[in-house]
Amino acid sequence: MKIAMLLAKQLCYDGRVTKEAKSLLRNGFEVKVLEWNRSGLISPLSQIKTKTFLLRTLHRKWKRNSFAFLAFWFWCFFSLLREDFDAVHCHDLDTLFPGLLAAKIKRRKLVFDAHEHYPSMISGQSRLAGKLALYFEKLLIGRADIVISASEDRKALFKEEGAKKLVVIDNRAIVEDFSAPIGILANFKRKISSTNFLVLYIGGLNPGRSLEELVDAVGNMKRVSLFIAGPGSMSKLLAKKAKAMPNVKVSGPIPFEKIPEYYAVADVIPFILEFSNLNNVLCAPNKVFEAAVAGKPLIVSQGSKAEKLAEGFCVAVDYGNKMQIKQVLEKLSVNKKFYNRLSANAVQAREKFSWKNKNEKTLCSLYSSLQ
Repeated sequence: MKIAMLLAKQLCYDGRVTKEAKSLLRNGFEVKVLEWNRSGLISPLSQIKTKTFLLRTLHRKWKRNSFAFLAFWFWCFFSLLREDFDAVHCHDLDTLFPGLLAAKIKRRKLVFDAHEHYPSMISGQSRLAGKLALYFEKLLIGRADIVISASEDRKALFKEEGAKKLVVIDNRAIVEDFSAPIGILANFKRKISSTNFLVLYIGGLNPGRSLEELVDAVGNMKRVSLFIAGPGSMSKLLAKKAKAMPNVKVSGPIPFEKIPEYYAVADVIPFILEFSNLNNVLCAPNKVFEAAVAGKPLIVSQGSKAEKLAEGFCVAVDYGNKMQIKQVLEKLSVNKKFYNRLSANAVQAREKFSWKNKNEKTLCSLYSSLQ
């Protein structure tokens, strides 16, 4: 079976899509990803076939980006008309429209893979954009043959919006990726950390994640360093703050294949979300899965879904509470007995959160049912 995937970013920066594509390839399916390169940076070599739309988008405003999306949709649609495929797999709402049109014209199967609840995710940028996205999601979601949800909570929401057949595939990690021998770790750690205890955040640099508070908390600590990497609207602000703090570094996006190297040298992973945004409430916490397979403790939001999932290897703080974040980091960096207990519990949860044990089988069964 030939599968064409649509992705509105570079494949190398999306771990979920990479895992899905590799799982399908391992099980005899043919996969080609139509990706959007927005940065102009060259992607590292990959075993996954790609076709790339190159259009740089430097504007943060959604209205300006809407013209770029129209160009990307046209490219996706006409590319799909020329491609030979049996199913089109649309990653997130921002690829569903061109995928749906091409699938219906060519009478092929349509899979909608909702990584996020897109309307609530973008409503922070613009309420109007969020409302428009919700309208189109309700209009289009029922036309997909299968809808993949990244969490059980989102599954219920998508069912209300009109999805017909729903499958849950969350963001579990591939154990082998995080347990393979990785270079000379001590030298690598010295490149990104000025101390022995490293706090690592790799993800979206957007509001609602306690990132400013995290930088402020670590900025005047002697035993702790912080490395933050990713794209997002707060990247310039965080980079500016980090200039005055020798123990804080801010970087651009890290290719998915490189992330295990960073986790290998990290000591703790922060995942401190606020709950006023529905997407954060419904999120599938990939940080929990990654921390578990890497054997690293987490700092999470009090009362969050992540706190329940990571029970035994997390410490909970109130969202945005800089003092609590600092106190927890001080305890983790000094109290080795406490730290080692959390780390051991994370290792014990490793197989429970393995991608291959559950998600790979679910994904391949899904596509087998479409043949």
